[in-house]
Amino acid sequence: IIVTGSITLEEVIYGKFDQLQNFNPNLFVSFGDGIFNETYLIFPRTNKSNAPANEIITDDINIFENIFYIQLAIAPLLFNRCINVKFSFSSDYGYTWQLIDLNDILLFGESHSERLKIFTWKSTSTMIGSNQVRFRIGFDDEQMPFDEEQFIIGISELYMGSNCINACNGHGMCLGNGRCRCETGWTNSDCGLSLIRFPNEINILDHVYYTSYGATYNTKCGTIFNNTCKREVQTNYIDINHEHTYVHIELHDQCMSKTNIRKNGDGWIRLQYREINSHEWITLYIFKDHQLNIIKLLPVYILQLRLVQDAPSGGRPPWSIEKFHIFHIHSQLQWFALEDKNATQWNSTFLTKTNSTDQIIYEIKDVYFNLDYILQIEFNCINFTKNILEYSINLGLTWLEIPNEDELQIVPIKSNYENNTIYRLTIPFSLFSIQNNFIRFRLKFSSNCTGDHLKYIHIGNKCSMNCFGNTRCFNSECQTTPVNIPLVDFRETFDKDFNAANWLQLEPYQHSTNKILWTTTNRQAITRPIDLRSMRAIKWAYYFENLSKTCHTSIYLLMSTDGTLTWSILHQFDLPIKNQIAWSKTVELFVELEKITAKHNMGQFRWFQPLSSTCQNVTWGLSRIISVKSINSYFLTDYFYTLVSSRSNWESIDGALLAQPDQCNNNIPAFIFHDDSFSVTTIPILIQEFYVLVFQFNAKCDRSGNTKPLQCRNLTSIIEYRTDLSSKWIKLVDMADLACRTSLINGGYFNLHTIKLSSETYSR
Repeated sequence: IIVTGSITLEEVIYGKFDQLQNFNPNLFVSFGDGIFNETYLIFPRTNKSNAPANEIITDDINIFENIFYIQLAIAPLLFNRCINVKFSFSSDYGYTWQLIDLNDILLFGESHSERLKIFTWKSTSTMIGSNQVRFRIGFDDEQMPFDEEQFIIGISELYMGSNCINACNGHGMCLGNGRCRCETGWTNSDCGLSLIRFPNEINILDHVYYTSYGATYNTKCGTIFNNTCKREVQTNYIDINHEHTYVHIELHDQCMSKTNIRKNGDGWIRLQYREINSHEWITLYIFKDHQLNIIKLLPVYILQLRLVQDAPSGGRPPWSIEKFHIFHIHSQLQWFALEDKNATQWNSTFLTKTNSTDQIIYEIKDVYFNLDYILQIEFNCINFTKNILEYSINLGLTWLEIPNEDELQIVPIKSNYENNTIYRLTIPFSLFSIQNNFIRFRLKFSSNCTGDHLKYIHIGNKCSMNCFGNTRCFNSECQTTPVNIPLVDFRETFDKDFNAANWLQLEPYQHSTNKILWTTTNRQAITRPIDLRSMRAIKWAYYFENLSKTCHTSIYLLMSTDGTLTWSILHQFDLPIKNQIAWSKTVELFVELEKITAKHNMGQFRWFQPLSSTCQNVTWGLSRIISVKSINSYFLTDYFYTLVSSRSNWESIDGALLAQPDQCNNNIPAFIFHDDSFSVTTIPILIQEFYVLVFQFNAKCDRSGNTKPLQCRNLTSIIEYRTDLSSKWIKLVDMADLACRTSLINGGYFNLHTIKLSSETYSR
């Protein structure tokens, strides 16, 4: 016989069950077979036929508000068991009972041990249909073996009523006086104010920023959700303070039979969110059939997310979570290798880092697309896969390759930093012809790369002329080292070696007489910036050894006018050489630059041969590089008098040198021709009508002070001219003939000559 214990009906029922004297027994009719152990009200679940029920029955309560809450503070005493919680009410003093649609299943795993959890259920008076009711809360474990008794849960506190503001917003326990006792990290009278800062981007799985129910580890599938009664993962709070914040979830059902199709809501997996200080879960997406990879835009709230699978009518195959990322679109990104090595910061630059058997893959967060942006990365492992870079314009669902066949358009620049070789690759956003608002990149490296091979990443505004590839670019400014001043007079004769002042990058080479040779697989040379305003063309010579008819490749001369960001082909030399006679061969080439110099003031040149399996034994190199000047209208007859200025008037000097004044050259600066054969060539000169060529030469002098008779007939020197780079040379004067019929000055050893120039040279 159960008798109503209270005379005056209450509007609130509250019980704290650590001590018998801590709650009002008049508020409760029955605790079933519950036992007080001075900490909790605990229930020993048993399947014995004569066992009493695991239930709490309250006395009658008046409900005057439309909304009221039920709260239980529960500690798990039995793990990985499904505990059914059923709510029912009676408006006839317990004679008949009706179920309330608030039923739930509690499931605690080992990770929830020694953790008191507050469960809150929200109901309305319309669900009850009466203002004076009593409630029954029943607990049941259907998995309990027959004739076995175990403690299943311990209840610390119970609350029913509507005088507690929003049931402490789900962050605390309602007390009988209407006040809240907040959980750690929450404050205010309604526990609605957080004391901690929530992340706005996070890899949920990597940071274990969630609580899961019904998950176990499987050797084949990893962490899987396979419990028969409850499958749920619930994140902690996330501060969605950016209008373009997304969640990317990828589920995997490799343990699922493909013949098992979720249909009619049976076993569907729901993605839901709940705003801070709210008890209501709102469905954002439903995983149906085998569509298990989605990206969804999130509302701008502080919220929680959860994946929960509906209880099916039949069996459910297991599933696992492969990705669970919260990310937003960034205005720019920057990362240094010294930062965030263990990926512990919320706002790291990477969404993921994946290690496989043959690759290491870095996936970078999305940034807003801007044509003035660049992607710049630095790494110290050149052993990367063929397509080191990929991009995605749909938040990583599909990936596209950045076109760069044979590295002709973009190339990493090699430099030394703290005695380490670093490769800097810069990609301008102008390469992408897309109509999208954002873009994401993925970097691939070979698994042979060890250690911290990735050093630096920057996505943001580009620098002026890309710092000519000489240093990092950040916030539109060149970093760490000064940018080189463009070269005005570029030439390379390889007399002693490469002139380091001329070159930005050189692959390993061998130096020979007046040339260099590449014998390794990497064959490339990149100049420093060159002033193009005075250039008309560039001339160079290839030198070949060990040529093979089976070698099929091309050697390129490329040019960059944007500071090594992009390269365009100036000249392509194909191997094998047609009509090849000898196995060793020198080929002289030139390219006109007038169309380029009309648009660009500065540029950089690059000689490059792509990797070729058929040409590994072929040796080639460069023997002479000369920048051909534009026509010089101020080329004066007294240009020899200043050595510093005179050199810039000569395109090439072979077999001769500019000498200091002495008695052999009449005490003025002069050329000394010291080789048996020699050739010196001027830059292009503008010749007008009635112009003459005036020159002086000394036929013989032993530089010891002893003069010798003039031997005019022994001279074989000539002066030639041409009016175009591609035309042949035409003899202008024979030096021997001049020396034998000239008037003699200073004893006949220094000759002065004036030569009239023909009309066809008026242009050049």
